Amino acid sequence: MKYYIKINLLFLLISLILVVCTKTDEINEKVYVAKINDEPITIEEFNRFINQNRAAVYNHFSQKFSVQDSKDFWTSDFGSEKPIQYLKKKSLNDCINIKIQQMLAREKGLVQDISYSAFLNNLKRENEKRQLAVETKKVIYGPVEFTEQTYFNHIFSILIIKLKKVLAENEFDLTEVKLRNFYEKHKDDLYKRQDELKIEKLSFKVNNAVERESANARFQDIKKRAVNGEKLIQIAQNLGDQVSFNVMKFDDSTAHIDERFNFEIKNAAMKLQPGELTNVSDDDNVHIIKCIERKNGGYIPFEKIRQIVEANCVDEMYNNLIEEKISNAKIEINKSVSNSIEVQ
Repeated sequence: MKYYIKINLLFLLISLILVVCTKTDEINEKVYVAKINDEPITIEEFNRFINQNRAAVYNHFSQKFSVQDSKDFWTSDFGSEKPIQYLKKKSLNDCINIKIQQMLAREKGLVQDISYSAFLNNLKRENEKRQLAVETKKVIYGPVEFTEQTYFNHIFSILIIKLKKVLAENEFDLTEVKLRNFYEKHKDDLYKRQDELKIEKLSFKVNNAVERESANARFQDIKKRAVNGEKLIQIAQNLGDQVSFNVMKFDDSTAHIDERFNFEIKNAAMKLQPGELTNVSDDDNVHIIKCIERKNGGYIPFEKIRQIVEANCVDEMYNNLIEEKISNAKIEINKSVSNSIEVQ
């Protein structure tokens, strides 16, 4: 799907004048879509987020309303929303989030210029440096040439790592009491060992859709027999060569193998309590599994993962800080510019 962003004639004329009067890699900071605490978001910067979010917004409306792309898609009403309004809102929210973090990094002395023109100039210099390194057969790490998006992702991720480090060292409360309280609060979500499971698995080999459907249909009969007290191994023996039978266990010692080779089976098994059955398929088999034993895995001790707990705690404090700064920010929308932006 091709697209472009139009601006009205007034702003087009301004842009043309700027091309004549300034260098091509400079941005007119006066023509802005919004200001966050008086820091401008230029059309060009906003456009990058429009480009970044366009596919996701299209997929959102396509799946929610079962619509296809058309020349009127972006301006059509779906429910109470238009895709173009949804796209602009999401892109503006992303811009605000990024700009708030950049402003905080500048406040802490980690960066001096957070304007979009400075970003583009740095991108140009970085690509020139990389091209020269290639020509002189020097080693470079990463791509030979950055796009705007890949370069932004690269430098922004590094900047946020540095910013979190500065805040952790100078402002965040990371005392032992704080970390232990964080651990207790989040241990069920973040620090719980997986339960130890033991299952019986009866597997039908399937070669086509008809055999798969037949195997799935037999699940209800096998489940009924198992509920009535017949052991799964006895059912497997009665079925003979039609099936294979195995006993499997899942715990911390098998986790790395399970993620690669037994993911579907493990995922289904983790939902079962002792005595319960379910069926699950992979590429070549339909499996009927029964949980025969389940033990609580407990928690990873705080002392073993203190650094991980601290990193998680810093992330939470950082996210809360950014959310607070966004909620308190003075946001000015330049409606004449924002309304002039079209997507096709």
